Amino acid sequence: MFKKERILPYMQKSTYGGRPPMKKTSKILSIMLLFSTLLFCACSTYANKSYTFNVSTGEQIKVTLNVKTGYSLSQKDGQFTVSDKDGNDILTGIFLLEGYTDSYREVVDADPDATVLEDKSTSGITYLYYEYDGETGMEHNFIVDIDGAKTGVLLASRASEEAASKAFSMLSFEKAE
Repeated sequence: MFKKERILPYMQKSTYGGRPPMKKTSKILSIMLLFSTLLFCACSTYANKSYTFNVSTGEQIKVTLNVKTGYSLSQKDGQFTVSDKDGNDILTGIFLLEGYTDSYREVVDADPDATVLEDKSTSGITYLYYEYDGETGMEHNFIVDIDGAKTGVLLASRASEEAASKAFSMLSFEKAE
């Protein structure tokens, strides 16, 4: 039928540039995998860390921090702390019972050593940002009401106004279901 000498030269020639088809396919797949990995990594602008706390009001409150800029979030015994990339504590937060945020606001308004820096509603919260010149030095604190929650948050900081404000801007709060 067919002579081996006539078929063999055709089998040795390849239409894939002289390489066996598997090598070219595996090279293309490797390049595609590398490209898609780079594409997915380049798209992320946020990396978040969250804790959900069961608070004494009976609610669950979720605290989320954007850690992309080097901040870290930790918790111990129902309190949470935001630290900078050098490990310095910037904000320490505790949860307030229903009605306590209003009481704290009244105290700040009446205290001559307290200066309100900002009173604002944004992203599901209403907060009062103030500085207080106390016995231990200048503090930059936040009183936070979370939309739809009975629970409030008090954040205290001995860091600078700028450091406290920047760390606070990386936080979000919500009532978890």
